[in-house]
Amino acid sequence: MQGFVFLILLWSGSLFAIAGLRHLLLSPPITAADWLAFGLHVAPVVLMLPGVLATGSRTSKTQFVIVALVGMWFFTLGVVFASGAEGRALGLAEVAIALVLTATASIAASRLPTPPKSEGP
Repeated sequence: MQGFVFLILLWSGSLFAIAGLRHLLLSPPITAADWLAFGLHVAPVVLMLPGVLATGSRTSKTQFVIVALVGMWFFTLGVVFASGAEGRALGLAEVAIALVLTATASIAASRLPTPPKSEGP
């Protein structure tokens, strides 16, 4: 399971870097609006990381499903950015990385054992 966590962190960091390139390096001069757009763009990645890093006995399928949903969010953003002429290369890179992130999280969730169902009262 540690291999999946490593891959999820790798792809998440790559999405973070692409967002930083798009909002902070490729749009000079940097304004407060750029920082706000960057913060909104990377907020899902930052919010999902504690669940991914809390692996071990507390790891549940829900954490990996959340990662897959974040990957789908970045896929959608990548398609939107790839449709414009300015950010086509970064948009396509974001689409590819988001697809790999979603697939990795889905495979990791499918490999976890299903918790036993508790008997009702």
